[in-house]
Amino acid sequence: MTDFSGYLICSDIDGTISVDTVTVPENIHAIKYFTKNGGRFTIATGRTAAYLKRLDFFDCINAPACICNGSVVYDYKKEEIVFVNSIDSENAEALRNIYRMNAPLSMELYSVDHKAYVLTPDKRSIEHFRGLEIPDYTVITEISEEIFPLVKVMLSVGERTAEVQNNLSNTEMMNMCFIPCDGPFVEILSKEAGKGKALHQLARFYGFDKNNVYAVGDGSNDTDMLMAAEIGFVPENGSVLAKKVADKTVCSSDDGAVAGVIAYLDTVY
Repeated sequence: MTDFSGYLICSDIDGTISVDTVTVPENIHAIKYFTKNGGRFTIATGRTAAYLKRLDFFDCINAPACICNGSVVYDYKKEEIVFVNSIDSENAEALRNIYRMNAPLSMELYSVDHKAYVLTPDKRSIEHFRGLEIPDYTVITEISEEIFPLVKVMLSVGERTAEVQNNLSNTEMMNMCFIPCDGPFVEILSKEAGKGKALHQLARFYGFDKNNVYAVGDGSNDTDMLMAAEIGFVPENGSVLAKKVADKTVCSSDDGAVAGVIAYLDTVY
C-alpha cells in the first residue's frame, strides 16, 4: 500500500473516467484507494461548475477542479473560484466580428458569474444547455459589454467545423484562441486559459511539487494538460493528438484508464 501524500492526479472526464456518460467502476474504486492513502484527485473538463455535482465520483474529488477547459479553477469545498482566466470586454468587438463572419450559427457565451447567454439559439445549443444542466439561459440579440467577463464562448458549427476553424485561424482574435477539434462545437477561450495552465496554477497555489503532478486525458483539449504534467497518460483508445504528446499509454477508457494510471504509480512509488 503506497503513501500518495503530496501527489496530485488531474483527469479529464468524458472518454477518460467516463464512457458514454457512465463512470467505469474500476476508476472509482482506484480513485478511492488513491485518496484514502493521501493522494489528491481532481478533474479538468470543459464542463461548468453546476454539472460536476451530479457525477457519481464527485465525492472522490478532494482538490479544486479545473473547469471550463481551464478558464476557472473552482474549489467545491468552499464553493468559490480560486483562479479565473477570463475573456474580458476588450474582446467584445472581436467576438461580434467572429459571429458576423461565420453566420449563420449559434454562439453560446458563459460568464464568470455562472450565467449563460446565446445568440440565435439552434437545436444543438438548446440540447447542449440541457446536457450541461443549465435550465436558465438568456437569448440576446447583440454582444454587450455588460455580460463580460466570460469564461468561454462556444460556436455551434455542426458539420462546418473545418470551415469555421479555418476562418478563425485567419481572424484577429485579440487575446483569445480556439481549441482545435473535429466535433460540432468550436470553443473559444482566453489565451491565458487552458487545462495545462490551470493545472500549473493549481499546483503552485497548493504547493505541489511539479514532479508529483500527473494528468490523464484522451482528447485534443487535453494535450496542454498532458504536456504540463510530470507524466501525461493517455488511454490506448485516445485521440491521435493526445497520443502524440502523452508520455505513457494505459489501458483503454472502457477498461479503466484512470485505474491504470493509479496502478502504475502504485508500482513505481
